[in-house]
Amino acid sequence: MAEADDDDPDAAAALNLKYDDTLMQAAFSEARTALEAGEVPIGCVLVKDNIVVAAAGNDVNRTKNPTAHAEIVCVNKIFEQRTPVEEVSGARNNLVLSHFN
Repeated sequence: MAEADDDDPDAAAALNLKYDDTLMQAAFSEARTALEAGEVPIGCVLVKDNIVVAAAGNDVNRTKNPTAHAEIVCVNKIFEQRTPVEEVSGARNNLVLSHFN
């Protein structure tokens, strides 16, 4: 994400909105993929330092696993990547969920 001028709160707000929209669109994309696969259309992205480190949609029906909700699948992807928990914890992380109709 580009850095905003600290003296211009409007510019900072505009950058944050653009960033938030980008993340929401990524979550919507995961939700669309889930819907196309016959799942409830929920998508999730996990962000660390402004970089998407994992993304997933619901996977309950395909896996026959009632816990395979988008956010759980997303967190499991972090563990599959063997990313240490310390690297994905902290104040600058975001979890973005979307429901797509």
